[in-house]
Amino acid sequence: MTVTAITQTQLDRLHPVKVEDPQKIKDLLGLAFKQAIPIRRGLTKIIEPEVASISRLTNESLTLSAKTFDRAVTEGNFSFTLGGSVYFFSSPAAFTETDLVVDVPTSVYVVERRERLRRPTTGSAWLSPLDSPSRHSCKVQDRSTGGIGIECQGVDLRTGQPVRVETDTGIEDGSVRSVFSSPAGNGWTRIGIQVGEAPPPLLSVERRASILDASPTESLRRRLSTFSATLSMLASRASSAIVSPPEAQLERLDIRASDGSEIAALVDRTDGIDGRPIAIVLPPAWGKTKETLLPLARTLVAMFQRAKVPAMVVRFDGVDRRGESRNSSGETTSNRNLERFRISRCVTDLCESVNWIQANEDPEKTFVVSISAGAIEARRAVRLLGKDLVDGWIAVVGPADLQSSMRIVSGGIDYIGGFERGVKFGVRETLGVRFDVDEANEDAAANGLATLHDAYDDFRQIETPITWVHGKHDAWMDLDRAKRALSHGNLKNRRLIEIPVGHQLRSSAEAIQVFQLIGAEIARLADAAAPLVTPDLADMSARRNQERRLARQPNYEPSEFWHDYLLGTTDTFAMELFHRTSAYRELMRDQVEALALSDNSSVLDLGGGTGELSRHLDSARSFRITTLDLVPDALREARARNATSGPIVADLNTPSMPFQDQSFDCVLASLFLSYISDPVAVIRETIRVTRPGGRIVFSSLRRDADLSKVWRAEEPNLIREARLQGPEEESRTRRSLPEFLNAASKVAELEEWGVFTFWEPDELAQLIESAGASIESVRPAIGNPPQGFLVSASV
Repeated sequence: MTVTAITQTQLDRLHPVKVEDPQKIKDLLGLAFKQAIPIRRGLTKIIEPEVASISRLTNESLTLSAKTFDRAVTEGNFSFTLGGSVYFFSSPAAFTETDLVVDVPTSVYVVERRERLRRPTTGSAWLSPLDSPSRHSCKVQDRSTGGIGIECQGVDLRTGQPVRVETDTGIEDGSVRSVFSSPAGNGWTRIGIQVGEAPPPLLSVERRASILDASPTESLRRRLSTFSATLSMLASRASSAIVSPPEAQLERLDIRASDGSEIAALVDRTDGIDGRPIAIVLPPAWGKTKETLLPLARTLVAMFQRAKVPAMVVRFDGVDRRGESRNSSGETTSNRNLERFRISRCVTDLCESVNWIQANEDPEKTFVVSISAGAIEARRAVRLLGKDLVDGWIAVVGPADLQSSMRIVSGGIDYIGGFERGVKFGVRETLGVRFDVDEANEDAAANGLATLHDAYDDFRQIETPITWVHGKHDAWMDLDRAKRALSHGNLKNRRLIEIPVGHQLRSSAEAIQVFQLIGAEIARLADAAAPLVTPDLADMSARRNQERRLARQPNYEPSEFWHDYLLGTTDTFAMELFHRTSAYRELMRDQVEALALSDNSSVLDLGGGTGELSRHLDSARSFRITTLDLVPDALREARARNATSGPIVADLNTPSMPFQDQSFDCVLASLFLSYISDPVAVIRETIRVTRPGGRIVFSSLRRDADLSKVWRAEEPNLIREARLQGPEEESRTRRSLPEFLNAASKVAELEEWGVFTFWEPDELAQLIESAGASIESVRPAIGNPPQGFLVSASV
């Protein structure tokens, strides 16, 4: 499947509303002038916002008092907010001695705020503010699912104000989304109204300071317990004490679906406890397989084992998704391509799995637990199965709707909105998975699985109790949309809990606590008591290794992977995009500080790629840098950046480095150690090649690192910086964002399959200390809350 590029024409069709009449444009600018509305362009090179006001307006130009603007840049897009609507335009400009003079634009775009396609319509209506006795006659201009556009005269409304609209099709309550002068220039006011929202009261949010809602003392005890179990697992691994359990201990199922397809599943059960079990069903997250849910399954089994309550956890691969399931033709899906992916098929898989369990296991109660994007199919399946078959649904870090989820993970492309407007996207790669966007969109729309209003319809009909767990630091998911969706239906049996975590929850100590929270919710809904138990991590590690051996492994060829990861294509930036972020710059600043370099220090930049270290050193001082990496093209770029650099190509997975003992004063291994097959051997080699008294600095992402908040915070700055350099640079940056997210997703996938290894700070510090170095400091790094850390040691 060849990935199709997104064109500018496609993006333009996603924002079709614009003003082209010269007089109407001048009227808009005149209002901005009269009301002293701020005009914004971007950011300066020192990352300060460019904000100005109009000091003079003529038929040909507008003059901006642009003291904060970068005077080296004249072009760019300008935007302003007026009457609740956002407008933007692009126009030639030139600096005078004190101001920026901009040509009056020929087109002004109205930023589309309504997510659904507007369809022109006609008719009369009455508009009544719910907080006022007034009633206004108006004209209907367009409709969309969840929205209505009207025009009125003599009204004074504000964004967010509750209103009632009476048309010939009925009465609808809603809220004002936008207010601006009619593009027709007839003196009327154009009002965009969102309808179909749940009436007050909305579901309240339970905001927790800790994951398990415990006292500080109890929270510390649990963290220490989990950390102790982790260290025990590491000690067992180091002494080769782990013996893989017999293969019979892995219970595999092939669930035969009604259409002849076979759903491959694994079952984890409590042992030696009689009675009808509590059944817990885990659908796969986006691009994941059943094996990645092992830590969650083992945590749930451990809790109910301790409670002496029989339980079984079923995790399965989806048909036409990654994994071992087979469709009706007997075919499985490749690791990267989901050619036949349909969200409706995901719903079918979950329903078939629950029905099979009901028919073959006779459970006492059945629960569905969805992780991340699995919430989309779980929502519909829970509705279809009903409360007689599903006793509770726990959704963790999930999206309320498909449209917002895909828009976020694609780097800002509204696939559903484009589909409604007839835009064709072809095959796209999203978070490392290639699929046909157009066919997937058609399926989602046809089955009512695409939009937030589709979610409203499902939630209104769900009587099954729901617990929705949102991560406070999860920038991929929208708490407000989840709250609005969950507020449709029976609020009495629903909980919305916000906990201090990000999006990635796989195997870290933090993830185990979230899994314990899930177990506690299942126990509450099942009228059972289950203590918060940490699973046997050594046993879990052995099971993970066995499952990996039996399952189909992802494709990984180191030199090819790292070439694409570091350098990308001729049309994108790849790792360079991350190098531009403030989070990375701060990491490099901290690493250079930890190295404590002296003049003429010899430095080994281990896994240094394109030679970023040289960019962050004091150019007035002299250092001898040797860069060791696997990718020759990256090292050529490192040589170009620093003529004194000594790039060396080496297979970094070999047990030795091509240097004599005590060759370097300092060694930096920046975000490197996790990606090699024998990190302990590399640590020992690092110590060998460092002179006595020398510094070594290792940095790493922590286990289950979630960079979503970093990227959501950095993305506007990256776009603004690129815009200062021209439209081509901005376009290339926008294209690079989804590609880099795909590459990062591949890294996470390879971690899940054991190719890469990430640690908690104390775990890595222990490995370094056990290899013979003296730990000097361990400090957090990369974002807030920190998603990585660096360890400084001396030899």
